[in-house]
Amino acid sequence: MRLYSGVVGLLSAIFMAVRAWGDSCQGVPGRCWSTTRWRPIGGQSLALVALALQLFALPAQAGPCAEGDTAPRDCSVGVCKGVAYCEGPYLGECTATGESTQSCTVCGRTGYRYCSDFDLMPESCSAHRAELCNACDDDGDGAVDEGLAGAACTLPNGCSGVMSCSSSGGTCVWAPGSTKPCPNCGTGGYATCQQDGSIGLCRPVAPTGEIDCNGCDDNHDGVADGASSTAETCNGQDDDCDGAIDEGSSGVEGDACAVNVAQVCCEPTTCVAQGKNCGVISNGCGSPLDCGTCPSGQACGTGGVPNVCACAPIPEQTACSGKCGLVPNGCGSTWNCGGCTSPQSCGGGGTPNVCGCTPVSQATACAGKNCGLVSNGCGGTYSCGGACTGYNSCGGGGNPNVCGCSADPNACDGRECGSVDNGCGGTMNCGTCLGTAYCRAGECVGGDLQKSEEVSR
Repeated sequence: MRLYSGVVGLLSAIFMAVRAWGDSCQGVPGRCWSTTRWRPIGGQSLALVALALQLFALPAQAGPCAEGDTAPRDCSVGVCKGVAYCEGPYLGECTATGESTQSCTVCGRTGYRYCSDFDLMPESCSAHRAELCNACDDDGDGAVDEGLAGAACTLPNGCSGVMSCSSSGGTCVWAPGSTKPCPNCGTGGYATCQQDGSIGLCRPVAPTGEIDCNGCDDNHDGVADGASSTAETCNGQDDDCDGAIDEGSSGVEGDACAVNVAQVCCEPTTCVAQGKNCGVISNGCGSPLDCGTCPSGQACGTGGVPNVCACAPIPEQTACSGKCGLVPNGCGSTWNCGGCTSPQSCGGGGTPNVCGCTPVSQATACAGKNCGLVSNGCGGTYSCGGACTGYNSCGGGGNPNVCGCSADPNACDGRECGSVDNGCGGTMNCGTCLGTAYCRAGECVGGDLQKSEEVSR
């Protein structure tokens, strides 16, 4: 530290000596020292100055780093952003932030391109995101709606469909070969779905013998059992599949047998015999028969067949409440709950299927800045510092959110000599007088009133 102070003292002494010598030129042309311009000051003095600078020159990285200075310094290279911090009295290594000032747009979303070190990555964009069903390449891999367009889905009527993607979002649409599951017709039971929304008869995968009152076209003859035209007979069975056994025209069970089944011995039917598995039906002898309840995720009769369990989709309004994107409907398919408004994205806040936004860190947003407010990328702002000091103002030097000052280029207007305040704490040289003239209040007076060419500014 003492050595450093000695060096500074030596340089200051040499500087003052040379300046004093220069100021004593007493108007000799070509021999004066100016506050903004050098004039020749003599070979011996110049040699001393050159020797001092050569012996005690500061390192090239020396900068205005005071003790405790933690403010970031902008060290961007081209469009690639960089930041450096003080390490003692000097600036440390310039570190790339990975961001750039070059903007980009993806599917209507605006972002910026990334940099690898200080090399711009022209194909990158911060606006890229996970692929959505929206007829646009959201993730920038060159493919549009991959894994989404054409994916299997379920139509509101329970028929199978495929996802169709457009700029307004995804829609489940009918496709050739569309079917609806018919669990009451055994494993793989199905009904064929038409483009107009109509649904054919339920049938098993392969033709079988007819099974009473299961609602299926078991033998693939185009007629489902239990047609209302089938007459009820006195046989202890539900011939017309209306849930009543041996009822006559009166609708009273047993009337077809000309007796009241409640008054005679009869063989009660079972839920299995009737192909039922939920709710309450008649036992064929005038008493109710409880066939039980459906497991979780199913409801009694929701598949179109009374007293038969089938999957009950979660209502779209319920499933999509507070959600975005594709959500399960509870029956192996999904509902499309729509997208989000900028700057939010679906899942962007860290919660799946919820619109949100993750702001950039304050360190990143304020890198290379030291004043004013900057965007956090999610509609909010960060403060990058307080008011600027001295002649500086925020953005005054031409760089947004950076304290600076622009010197007044017209400070010397109306003057032909001397120095004036440049508006940024320094001075501007307005020229010198020639011959025996001297400068007074910005005007050359006395002598031959000749004026040298103004110092360029």
